Amino acid sequence: WRELQVEWRPSGLEFTREFYDEVKANQDEVPSHVLGLIGFHYSWGGKWWGGFARSRYEDHIQRGLNRTYLQLENLEDVKFTNEDYKFYSDVSGAVIYCDPPYRDVTQKSTGYNTQFNHDGFWDWCRVMAKNNVVLVSECHVPSDVDVVWQKKHNSNMSTGKSTKSNEKLVRVL
Repeated sequence: WRELQVEWRPSGLEFTREFYDEVKANQDEVPSHVLGLIGFHYSWGGKWWGGFARSRYEDHIQRGLNRTYLQLENLEDVKFTNEDYKFYSDVSGAVIYCDPPYRDVTQKSTGYNTQFNHDGFWDWCRVMAKNNVVLVSECHVPSDVDVVWQKKHNSNMSTGKSTKSNEKLVRVL
C-alpha cells in the first residue's frame, strides 16, 4: 500500500498461475511491495498465499487492481504498518480496527489459526477499549461486545467445501 500511495503501479507482471507459483517459490528474490501484491492480491479471498485466485472473469486481477486504484485518493493520509497488535498498546483516543484470523474458520493447515492467541487478543481489546473505540471483525465473538453489523454467508476458503459462517463487526466495550 505504501508503494501504491507514492504512485507505484505494477507493470510487466503476469496474471497467471505460473507467475504466482514462481513468485511464491522465490520470495526472497522479490521486492516486498511486489511480494505483497502477489501474495495477497493474486490469492483466493485476498488471503496470504491462499491459492491462486481464479474467476469467471479472465481479467479478474486487473479488475481488482483497478478498484484498488480508485480507492487510493481516500488513503492519502493513511499510515500503513505491519506490526503485532500489542505494538499499539500505548495508543489512546483512536479508532482501532482489527481483523484477526477468525477462530475456527481461518484455514488451520496454514498454521495461521493455531498460532494466534484469541483469548489474549480479546483481553488486549478490552484494555484498549477503555481509551479508544475498538472494532473487530470476527465470526466467533465473546458475549461482552456490541454487535454493530453481521452477515451470514457461505465460504469455501478453508476446506474446499461450502461452510456457513456469521461474520460480525463488533465494538468492544
